[in-house]
Amino acid sequence: MSRIFAASGDHLDSSSTIITDVPFSMFCWMKETVSSNGKIVICVGTTGSSNTRYDLETFNNANNQIGANSNEKDDAGGSHGGLLSANTIQAYPGIWRPYGSTFTDHNNRASFLEGRIGAGTGAATTSAVNSIRISGDPLGVNPIVVTTYIAHIALWNVVLSASEINQLHYLLPNQVRVANLVNYWPLLNNQSSEPDYGSGNLPLTVTGTTFSTDNPNIAGTQVIQLMGQAGS
Repeated sequence: MSRIFAASGDHLDSSSTIITDVPFSMFCWMKETVSSNGKIVICVGTTGSSNTRYDLETFNNANNQIGANSNEKDDAGGSHGGLLSANTIQAYPGIWRPYGSTFTDHNNRASFLEGRIGAGTGAATTSAVNSIRISGDPLGVNPIVVTTYIAHIALWNVVLSASEINQLHYLLPNQVRVANLVNYWPLLNNQSSEPDYGSGNLPLTVTGTTFSTDNPNIAGTQVIQLMGQAGS
């Protein structure tokens, strides 16, 4: 089960957020139908600003390769990302893949995709974070605009270890570092608003995006079989 983002206005959001500063981690399962260039998948940011944010982005290049980019910006628009090199990761549209970002402090951040981790450094202090949006920043800039499936969005208030990142290939987010799981939106049951099964209990408002019965496999087992009904 998942949600489909197919137009620039499709998004999930909340005018508040439990995560307001580092350290934290973001994660989701995602399947693109074609490669998407520089699109924001998960963003916690400041209402009314496109610059003050932490986000997880996708990118592609001339070699049709794909990765994940964690990007931290300050009010002046300075950008400091933890870019995961695409050299060893070919774009495979139509395949579910696990994406994420970690923010250790205001100088260190990283992205991860399928167990590969790319780190970035450079000072950038993001403050007054007060909202969350799936697909685009708080102003709706750089949304997902090609048909993309997303499921199992999660945020932790700690930096996940390399071992925990690898566990997300075969475990659900609510089975990894559970004590620090702040938000978990599995997107399983076509609900509006989308319920949060993390400790933060922060439902997301649904705008435009539609529901799909397509979902990722974890260790060869359908997610719905592992989890049962969300919240049960």
